[in-house]
Amino acid sequence: MSARVVTKVFMNGGSQAVRIPAEMRFDTDEVVVSFDRETRAVTIRPISADERKAAFIQSMRSASSAERAELEKSFEIKKDYSVPQIDVKVSEFFLGQEN
Repeated sequence: MSARVVTKVFMNGGSQAVRIPAEMRFDTDEVVVSFDRETRAVTIRPISADERKAAFIQSMRSASSAERAELEKSFEIKKDYSVPQIDVKVSEFFLGQEN
């Protein structure tokens, strides 16, 4: 079932925004906005997982080498090869106890 409402258009910084009534809220933080130049109709719909993945891949492909290096650095996994040490109080607690 489709619904129609008249709602407010306002400026938000340099962008134009539209108030979406509570009963029409999206359950996502990203949407796809389409604009038909002929009819001037704007369509807003939730983004699918495949579209989100494609958008991410496209943004990674268009990133500069400096941006890629920065991203790789932030996702770097730091390995800790140190030997874990048991707290002296814990060893003393278990000292002399048998299973």
